[in-house]
Amino acid sequence: MIDYSSVSQIKEVLGLFHLSMQKKFGQNFLVNDYYRKRIFSELNAGTVKSAWEIGPGLGSLTALFPEEKELTLFEIDYGFIRFLETEFPNRRIVPGDFVKTFYAYYETSGEPDLIYGNLPYCSAAAMIGGLIEKEVLPPRMVFMVQKEAARRMKALPGTKDYSSFSLLCALDYDVKTVFDVPADCFYPQPEVVSTVVVMTRHSRNALLNRNLYIRLAGEIFKSRRKTLKNNLSSLKGRFSAGCLEEAFGTCGIRMSDRGEEISPAVLSRIVAALPGGLKGDFRKKENENSLLSE
Repeated sequence: MIDYSSVSQIKEVLGLFHLSMQKKFGQNFLVNDYYRKRIFSELNAGTVKSAWEIGPGLGSLTALFPEEKELTLFEIDYGFIRFLETEFPNRRIVPGDFVKTFYAYYETSGEPDLIYGNLPYCSAAAMIGGLIEKEVLPPRMVFMVQKEAARRMKALPGTKDYSSFSLLCALDYDVKTVFDVPADCFYPQPEVVSTVVVMTRHSRNALLNRNLYIRLAGEIFKSRRKTLKNNLSSLKGRFSAGCLEEAFGTCGIRMSDRGEEISPAVLSRIVAALPGGLKGDFRKKENENSLLSE
């Protein structure tokens, strides 16, 4: 077993398996044992039957996960997959880009109790957003992301970090930032601070038409500087101007306001006030804009 706090040993393993660090995959290994164990404690691994780990790399968190628990590893780097197959022969490994592979695996294997991982800074939003949009919604998700991404995930209305991604995360989860991890805890050392976030599933929007919520969340942030009236112009073929104005008005929102002023709770009330805003009534058209393109 590797000493994951030893940079020299990690370099030795990389050389032995002819592995190279690829910046495009955001590979930075956590080499601080204190933070490694602290992150693992947030998983509550003892309470779950099954889990997915995104981007295990050399397996610093994988090694801590109870062997009797079902754990699936999603890894994009085929060189690291060779190592993981050797080091963790009893773990199932799904190769390739997580955003492109997770749903097919979900359809055959079902939803896990937990999803966690040290996410690449450049694709964390696409991964988290993809899970929510595809309705793969485990009770708990724990991720280490760039601090700026963590701020966006739980930003408050009216702040510069508030975005459609904030609204998307709030659709199904309560998001809590638990602690930062300094850059010097990684090898190689990134130029940013990381933050560990815990996402706990809620059921406040269980009756809501989630497709409509997601569509509206994207539309109201289409352009931060524009008013709701301008940003929602693409919906005129589906809802009349009067219908939109009435639904937003019931929540105290004017069409001259901007999307950054609408909280997740208010957006949920607006959706419920629109025709088809509750499950079973609204039909999503093909090629609707996705929040992942924000």
